[in-house]
Amino acid sequence: MKNIVIVGGGISGLTLALALHLKGINAKVFEAAPKIKPLGVGINLQSYAVEILHKLGVLDRIAHQAILTQEMAFFNRQGQQIHALPLGRYGGHPYPQISVHRGVLQQTLLEVAKERLGDQFLFTGHSFISAAQEGRCLRANFLTAAGEKTICQVECDALIGADGIHSRVYRSAFPEGPPLREVGVQMWRGMTVAPCFLTGATMARVGVPSHGKLVIYPVKNNVNAQGDQLINWVAEIDSEIYKKTEAPALQHKEYLVDFFASRKFDWINIPELIGQSVAPIISMPMMDRDPVERWQSGCITLIGDAAHPMAPVGSNGAGQALLDAYSLSVRLAEDSVEEAFRAYENERRPLTSNIVMTDRQGIPDQLIDIVDRRTGGRAFAKIEEVLSPEEAVRWATPDYQARPWDSKNQGAGLLTHA
Repeated sequence: MKNIVIVGGGISGLTLALALHLKGINAKVFEAAPKIKPLGVGINLQSYAVEILHKLGVLDRIAHQAILTQEMAFFNRQGQQIHALPLGRYGGHPYPQISVHRGVLQQTLLEVAKERLGDQFLFTGHSFISAAQEGRCLRANFLTAAGEKTICQVECDALIGADGIHSRVYRSAFPEGPPLREVGVQMWRGMTVAPCFLTGATMARVGVPSHGKLVIYPVKNNVNAQGDQLINWVAEIDSEIYKKTEAPALQHKEYLVDFFASRKFDWINIPELIGQSVAPIISMPMMDRDPVERWQSGCITLIGDAAHPMAPVGSNGAGQALLDAYSLSVRLAEDSVEEAFRAYENERRPLTSNIVMTDRQGIPDQLIDIVDRRTGGRAFAKIEEVLSPEEAVRWATPDYQARPWDSKNQGAGLLTHA
C-alpha cells in the first residue's frame, strides 16, 4: 500500500485524506498549527465542488449548517439590480451551491476524517521544512512544536503539499518558482448578524473595485431568537485609491463605514452592516501567483492554493481545491505515484491556470463594469435601455474554458471582450 503524507490540515488536505480513504489508501496529515481551530469567514462552494462533498458522504452534515444559495444578484453602486443568475439547483444543476463558514466546513471534514481514519491520521504541531528523495524513498523533515523544538523525519512514497497560499512545500520543491503577486485590490472580510435580505439566500455583488465593491451573502440561518442570519461580507477597493487616503491610520471598520456611507439601499444598509460586524475584520491585499509549468517534482506534488493561488473573485478557490483532491485520489488508486501525479496534473493544471488568469482580469465583475461604463456611473431608469437580457446572461457567467493558458506566451490564454 502506498505511504502518503499530506502537508496541511486545511480544506484541501482533509478532503484528500477522506478521498484517499474511500479508495483504500490511508494517508497521514501533518499540520503546522498545534490545534485545528474553526477560523476564517464565509466561503462559497459551487455545484461542481458540492458534488465532491456528496461523493465523500459529508454533504448532509455540512448542508444543514450552511445556506443553499439561490441566486447571484448584480447591482450597480446605487443599489439597482442589473441581473439575477439562478445558482445550484435553482439554476438546474444536480447539486446545490453552498455558502458556509470556512471553520464549519473544515471542522466537519476533520470530524468525519477522525471517525473514518482514527485520531492517529493527524499530526498537529508539525511544520514542514524540507524533503529529500533517495530513489523511490522520500524523506520529509518537520519541525515539531512539542516541548523543545526538534526535527522529525518521516519516510513516505509520496508527499502532497496542501499547505495553502504561502506553501512551504511549493517553495522547497520550486525555489526559483514565481512568487505571490498583488493584483491591485485591497480586500476586507467580515461577518455580521443581521436580518435576512432579498431572498434570504442571495449572493449580492455590488459595484466594482474602482469605486468600491461589496460581495454579501448569508452563511447560517436563525442565529438568534429574532431569526437573524450570519452574513458574510467582502469589501474590495482598488489599491491605488486605498493608498491615496489616510486609511492606514484608521481602523478598518471606521474606514469602510465612511467609504461606503452612501450605500444605503432599500434592500440593505451597507454602512450599518459593516459597522455592526461581530468578528474582527480581516484586511489584506488580494493576491495570486503566475501559473507554473508543473506541480510535480519527483514524488512531490501540490493541490489547492499551494498549486494555484487565485484571486478570490469568482468563488473558485475552495472548490478547485476539492476537485484537485478528488482527482488526485482517483489517480493514486489506479497508478504508480509518479504516473498518478502526471495524470492528475495534466487534468487539473490547464483549467486552474486559466481560472487564475481570468480572475486576475476581474472577468467576474464584467457585467457590473459594463453597466457602469455605459451609464457613466449614474443610476439608470430601465436596465433594458442599458443592457439587453441576452448580454446580461452572457456577461454574468465567466467562460473559464474558452482558451487554455499558455505559460510560454503569457497573455495568449487571457479572455478578452470588446
